[in-house]
Amino acid sequence: MMYHEGKFPYRRVAEGTQVLELPFKGDDITMVLILPKLEKSLAKVEQELTPEVLQEWLDELDEVLLAVHMPRFRIEDSFSVKERLQDMGLVDLFNPENSRLLGIVAGGRSDLYVSDAFHKAFLEVNEEGSEAAASTGHRNSWALTEP
Repeated sequence: MMYHEGKFPYRRVAEGTQVLELPFKGDDITMVLILPKLEKSLAKVEQELTPEVLQEWLDELDEVLLAVHMPRFRIEDSFSVKERLQDMGLVDLFNPENSRLLGIVAGGRSDLYVSDAFHKAFLEVNEEGSEAAASTGHRNSWALTEP
């Protein structure tokens, strides 16, 4: 467990749910922690949470002297973004017949395309502070053709 005493933006909102804003990287970025009361599940709070509700909660926070106990944690996830990119209109890049990636490989190959794209991110919070990183990569494919 980590422990820190100080003044932090805090408030009880929405039927006892607690909202706490902690500095994440200096004062430029913060981490918002939402803790429902025991009788209400986090899943229920998530269902009711909208960007407007969150903004309303953040606008209501007051500086309060608190003793914060928090476990060290690390969260990471990775997933394919190919479908999301295609939904945004980036379709030809993933199609071997329509992809136009000339100039990427010496010799001007015309059979180069992207077969998939991935995103990986992690967040680690410990006594030294917090660290976050994200990376997006892709897998290139090409077919060798006989002259």
